[in-house]
Amino acid sequence: MKETMKKVSLILNIILLSAVILLYVDRFAKKTPKKDKVNNNTSEAIVEDNADVVYIQMDSLISGYDLYNVLSLELMDKQKEFETQLNSKMLSYQNRTMKLQSDYEKHVITSANYQKKGEALMMEQQQIAMWREQKGMELMEDEQNLTLRILDSIINVVNEYNRDEQHKLIINNSFGGVLLYAGGSLNITDTILVGLNSKVEQAKLLTSKDENN
Repeated sequence: MKETMKKVSLILNIILLSAVILLYVDRFAKKTPKKDKVNNNTSEAIVEDNADVVYIQMDSLISGYDLYNVLSLELMDKQKEFETQLNSKMLSYQNRTMKLQSDYEKHVITSANYQKKGEALMMEQQQIAMWREQKGMELMEDEQNLTLRILDSIINVVNEYNRDEQHKLIINNSFGGVLLYAGGSLNITDTILVGLNSKVEQAKLLTSKDENN
């Protein structure tokens, strides 16, 4: 459940940053109408490629984007590793603190030794806090880089799709957004998703060839 919430949070961050993608074209540009079939949720629709305004369902696009799914899993693995290490450090610190207190109360150690070890534990606590803050910042930076990488790849594919400038505006239609209704014939989500995932497959093939050479 916790992993699902982290993934949903990451998707929402990307959606918020993607907000609106604007693509302007010359209003007098001549466009040759063409039609591509794509699936719009539960029904098949014809995308109006000559429409001035079309939309992308960003939440559906991101959740179906292979690169995002791979990178988000890698990030969650890092977060898990961080949490495991942090819990281990904190548990070890807590156990040694309790043992020190117990030894002192049982007169197993002297007051001077108790004070010396107590100061060492306080120093260790500060080091753990600094380590936690540093790792937290690194994970935050990793998440920001992931978000920017995903958005950049989406924008590149959208620009490539609209290279002949058949649309004046491509907007983000996501739950909670400003767009309340848009016809299915204006939904280009599936088309963009195919373009994104095909690039992922091409990159895999190139990597495989390089490894074999």
